[in-house]
Amino acid sequence: MRSIAAMVGLLALAAPARDRPFATPGAGAIYPGHEHASPEIYYVTSGQARWTVGSETFEAGPETAVYTPPDTLRRMINTGTEPLRPVYFWWAPEGKQEVLRVGSTRVEPVPEQPARAVFPDS
Repeated sequence: MRSIAAMVGLLALAAPARDRPFATPGAGAIYPGHEHASPEIYYVTSGQARWTVGSETFEAGPETAVYTPPDTLRRMINTGTEPLRPVYFWWAPEGKQEVLRVGSTRVEPVPEQPARAVFPDS
């Protein structure tokens, strides 16, 4: 099963997320709110984003790690002028691998992407 991001085309992935956990949303790209049963960590290698985890929204830039607990809203907007380059991964707490098979649930509509939200790696 592909991630919600790959399904709606908001992240350019060369392979499914489990094989290559590196995404490059273009400047202005909006990755809509979604949830999934597994926890997730993003580590920003370059770029800037306005990140939402649960009810908290904050700015994240290079060398920022973002942890999202299971079943918690997550959303990001690339607020920079260059691609956002986070490395991310999900895992199966206590070895319960079924959480990795469930995939994501979109909790808000997919917004129209700004014209400058080009995905350079696609």
